[in-house]
Formats: sequence, structure tokens, C-alpha cells
Amino acid sequence: MNNYKNFITYFKRSDSIASTGLGLLATGGILLLLGWWFFWLLFYIAVVMIPIGLVIYIYGTSGSADENSLNKIIKENYDAITFSDIKEMPEYRRRMLKKATEEALGGYVFGDNVLMKRAKSSAIVSTEYVCAKMLILEDALLIRSRSFSFIADERHESELEIPLSSIEKIEIERESQTYQVGKKELVVKTCFIVISHEGSQTRLPRKDDIYADELILTLNRLLKKA
Repeated sequence: MNNYKNFITYFKRSDSIASTGLGLLATGGILLLLGWWFFWLLFYIAVVMIPIGLVIYIYGTSGSADENSLNKIIKENYDAITFSDIKEMPEYRRRMLKKATEEALGGYVFGDNVLMKRAKSSAIVSTEYVCAKMLILEDALLIRSRSFSFIADERHESELEIPLSSIEKIEIERESQTYQVGKKELVVKTCFIVISHEGSQTRLPRKDDIYADELILTLNRLLKKA
């Protein structure tokens, strides 16, 4: 079950608060040792610094989600998207490739209508996410997706089947945009699989790696055979 309040706190509270508290605790511990053995004034400074650091650290970490919590929710939503139902249908089974091929797509949603922050891993995360899976058939691409919010009870599921004969072009689109988040600027790099078909475009976010380019090559090879 998603605890929306904890995720709201995570996105609105700066991670530097907990880091500051941890820094005060560490410094206080060092001063405590030095004061005990060498200079009593340092000892008294440490006695004051340690409780303050502890309070700040507890405030910075309590009642808040973390990046692991985000990843857990993301995995749960990916796991909920399956093609097990249609794989048992004869009309789909005869259209499948000899080696059933599924591709996991998806990523965070960025824009002015979402909250964003840089996580401790340096990844930029937001309050909305899109999970998608693509089943590659001999004559079509079947895409099931689920978009959801970490901070509200909002979820949308969709299914789209795109015949290969209707696809005009499949390409990869990489962008870099800058967003103002408080006093900081966040540079967000995105990667999309863009499918142009029947006068419209289907844009699917994907992790930007060498496998993204390999997917485009595979799909374009299928288009040539269609």
C-alpha cells in the first residue's frame, strides 16, 4: 500500500537536512573524544552538538519515503503488467515470433506539473512514473502501459496494438531540458522510443543505454519484413 504522505514529504523535504544532522553527529563524536582526552571545552561543545545533530537527523529522515521506496512501487507496477492472458489465445500464439520477445519500457515523467528532486543516487526522480511493456508480434506491436502517481491515488492503464503495416517510422529521441526546482536548476536527460503511425506518434520513455539503440534496430528490421 502506498503511503502518499511519506512520498509527499520525500519530494518536498531536502535530503541535505539529514546529511547536516549526520555531519553534526560525526563532528560531535570527534570533539567528544578530543575533549575527553585533551581539552574540556571541546567536550562541552560536543555535548551540545550531538543532541542537536540527532534531532536534525531524525527530523530529516522520519515520516519520509526514500529512493528504495520509489523503486519498490515501480517494480510492483511493472510486475502487474503481463501478457500471460493473450499468450494462451490461439489467435495471438500463431502471431508470435519463434522466440517470444517482450521489452520493458518506462520512466519518470518530467514537467511543470510534477515535483522533482535529485535522489541520493544522483538520479533525478519525480512524483509520476510510466511503466510499459511491449510484446513484439510478427505483424504488430502490442503495448500495455500503466501511469501512476507516488503522491496521489491516480493510475491509468492502457493497451495499444499497432500493426507493423501502419508504422511509418520508429526512432529514438534523446532530449535534455532544464527545470527550476526551488533555487536549483535540474538538467533532465530523457530517452523516448517514438513510433510514428497513421499520422500520430506513440512516445514511450526508456532507459538510455546501448540496448535502446539495439531495440530500434530490431524493430526496424521487422518493419522491412512486414
